[in-house]
Amino acid sequence: MNASTVRSGLATAEEGLLLRGDQGRRPLAALVAALRLDSSAFPSGARRTSRRQPVPLPQRERTVTVQTRAAGVGDPTGSTESEFPSGGHPPPTEFAASGVLTMGGLWARVKQHKIAEWTLAYAACAFALLHGAAILGDALEWPHIILHSLALLMIVGLPVVPILAWYHGVRALTRISGAELIIIALLLAIGGTLLWLIPHPSAARAEHAHIALLATQSPVKLEKPLGVKSVAVLPFVDMSEKKDQEYFSDGLSEELIDHLMHASDLKVIARTSSFQFKGRNEDMRTIGQLLGVANLLEGSVRKSGNALRISVQLVRADTGYEVWSETYDRKLEDIFKIQDQIAKAVVNALNATLNGRSTSTATDTQNVEAHELYLQGHAIFDRTMTPAGYRTAVEYYRAALKADPSYALAWARMSEALAEQGEAGFVPMDSVRQEARRAAERALELNPRLADAHVAMARYLIEDELDLPAGEPHIRRALELEPNDQWALGWAGTVAMFRGQFREATAFFAKSIASDPVNPYRYSDLAQNYFFAREYSQALNAFHRSVDLLPNDPNRHSVLGEILLAQGDPLSALAEMDREPDDKVRLGCDCRVLAYDALGRRKEADAALAYLKKYHAEDDAYGIARVYANRGKLEEAFKWLDWAYRLRDPDILTARVDPLLKNVQSDGRFAALMKKLRLLD
Repeated sequence: MNASTVRSGLATAEEGLLLRGDQGRRPLAALVAALRLDSSAFPSGARRTSRRQPVPLPQRERTVTVQTRAAGVGDPTGSTESEFPSGGHPPPTEFAASGVLTMGGLWARVKQHKIAEWTLAYAACAFALLHGAAILGDALEWPHIILHSLALLMIVGLPVVPILAWYHGVRALTRISGAELIIIALLLAIGGTLLWLIPHPSAARAEHAHIALLATQSPVKLEKPLGVKSVAVLPFVDMSEKKDQEYFSDGLSEELIDHLMHASDLKVIARTSSFQFKGRNEDMRTIGQLLGVANLLEGSVRKSGNALRISVQLVRADTGYEVWSETYDRKLEDIFKIQDQIAKAVVNALNATLNGRSTSTATDTQNVEAHELYLQGHAIFDRTMTPAGYRTAVEYYRAALKADPSYALAWARMSEALAEQGEAGFVPMDSVRQEARRAAERALELNPRLADAHVAMARYLIEDELDLPAGEPHIRRALELEPNDQWALGWAGTVAMFRGQFREATAFFAKSIASDPVNPYRYSDLAQNYFFAREYSQALNAFHRSVDLLPNDPNRHSVLGEILLAQGDPLSALAEMDREPDDKVRLGCDCRVLAYDALGRRKEADAALAYLKKYHAEDDAYGIARVYANRGKLEEAFKWLDWAYRLRDPDILTARVDPLLKNVQSDGRFAALMKKLRLLD
């Protein structure tokens, strides 16, 4: 055997060694090394030829030494050395002598197989795919589960890419075994299952978070395309000769809103926001953008005696294109049928689906006289702030119930009007308390599926009896019956806030804002929630949005002052409260005393406190308790808290979360009070 033949054999063995991979590498390496070392078997010429200078390798290639032990082969110690260039093939010397993968070898393999490049390329493609799917999904209104599943698939696929690159990347020659395939499949299945089971925000909650963020901006900015299945019913115009049928045209508009709310896949704007544009000559595009809808339903009503003409048209807000229109010439007794027909026509025009229960809650009577009397009372109740207004509204409700004693909605509205009279101080609360309760109970007896009846009952129990556990089931039931009912959503958020469940409260308030986006009171609710959660900047932003929508809010300066005070800025708080033009409101705020105390102006603080105790001991005992709590006079604080409880002051329900009561919240007596209020978890 000549030298060239041996060298050729050794080269072939070396190549075979590299091709075999990790398994079987050591014995063959030892043999090759041993043959190289036994050079005495060859002629001197062959030895000189083998000592030629090696051909220079490219810089990215390297020479690595593999040491193996082959006892009795070549070197009597069993130690051999062999040199292999690592470029072009998986380097066998990624492993140390012990067979353990070294850090240097690991990094070399990562670079060699382009694992980082493949992973980044996958991430970029996945992002582009998800972004395109999101755009297409918005345009075609795909169910959220489609995008969720696609995103989950992309996430699960991310670890697969580096695994495949490790085994089958550039220049990789090792094949993946069946056992390894099974292990990878199991890992992916486990990972996908865990990702699916991990709690994640629903599409609705994500939307609520987005709305809550927008709620702190002024004006509202719409950052996503408007869904085609969305509509706002603008107040119908009274075209009657004497212009004395406004209550009827407004009532028709509100009842159409109620009808359309029963379409589960249709976004319908609530009455308060829709009616903000009554009598205003606003551009349709502007209205659509402010309300966040693609369509507007408008119309007119002409009523003369028993004759009725209703003209309706559904138009695109962005273009003014008429989607559908109709004119109805009927008798007054056909009003309920007309409402059903209009609602069904609008739902069909927008390719939405009306639920089986399509009868409006506002028309759970077929008595035309009772219905008209109810509409007149509701028109007054909805906008009154005076004792005479409340009295007149209650009188109309009583007349409606005389005409139809089974009119459940009239009973529910009368309960609310009676309770508000007492809460506003227009009549003694004790004089209306029982009647308000009986009216709500009667509404539930007549129609237990009426969401308004459950809201009226919950409102009475919570606001007037301070009985949260009794009121909460009615709120839940109202939301089961009417998931988008504004009052039910507002009360659900308020109760969650009382209990310190601020995230849940934000979700309820944000859902309310989504369908009632220009209602200032929804933003006030959200601001109060942020205040109790100690998120004062968010509270200021939300309340500023409320003031933008209702510049003449009588409580605007005191509320802003309270937030500034909690932020630790008593000087700005006092300056804000001093801007209040109404002396009774300005002097009747307990925050004024707290601001004076914080500034060290004790004489003025004492005078302001004396004013509160003289004129507001009956209607603001809770506020006086806050003053004593901040002064560290806990005995006096608990005395006034107990008085507020006995007076059934609803503000005491905020005691658990009120930052201005922090000095007493760790006291054992406070825990006892919370137990009485059943506010403890």
